[in-house]
Amino acid sequence: MEKSMRYAMTPALGLTGGTGTGKSTVAKFLAKRGARVIDADKIGHVVLKTNKKVRSALEDAFGADILGENGSIDRKKLGDLVFGDPVALARLNAVVHPPLLETLREELDRARLDSALPLVVVDAALIVEWGITSWFDALVVVTAPRGIVEARLAAKGLDLDAIARRISSQLPDEERIKNAAMVVQNDGDLVHLEEAAGRIWDSFARAVPPAQASAGGGTDATQN
Repeated sequence: MEKSMRYAMTPALGLTGGTGTGKSTVAKFLAKRGARVIDADKIGHVVLKTNKKVRSALEDAFGADILGENGSIDRKKLGDLVFGDPVALARLNAVVHPPLLETLREELDRARLDSALPLVVVDAALIVEWGITSWFDALVVVTAPRGIVEARLAAKGLDLDAIARRISSQLPDEERIKNAAMVVQNDGDLVHLEEAAGRIWDSFARAVPPAQASAGGGTDATQN
């Protein structure tokens, strides 16, 4: 009975990769094909913005300097404090991740019960670190050469020191790909990356009648 129910549910794909690898671009290509994409980073933003207990705990841990002019958490200030500092990063994660993961699981479970969806994708950098690979039918890891990653992050305005600290705070690709069903090497242009997204779709999406599919895909306020 449990096995038959599992196959009746919408396939769930964990999509992960380090910063600057392009995993969220892959997620957007999958959304174009009809996948429901749940963006863990956006859920984290909502938690920081709306969860008063989280804001209070972070202010206690890191001081009022992490607050912006309007009294909300300034994510850039917070990031500057924790990236490159394993102890500070662990303190941040201990506060933010439990409510984030609770919401993420609720979103995933709800989407998997939607018969109109051909595929549910969770776009999250920390799937392996969180130990939630069992939530998914398959894990796809997006990688890119370090030089390309550095160039992409520099284009976003990060300096070399900030880039190095962000990269060093992440799990190495070698660890991520140990449990991957598919690895996408993003070292080309967007055409090639969209072709890779097509291969992911062909491998993991299920067939859904057109009338149902047109009603089920896309995103919502907490999704990418």
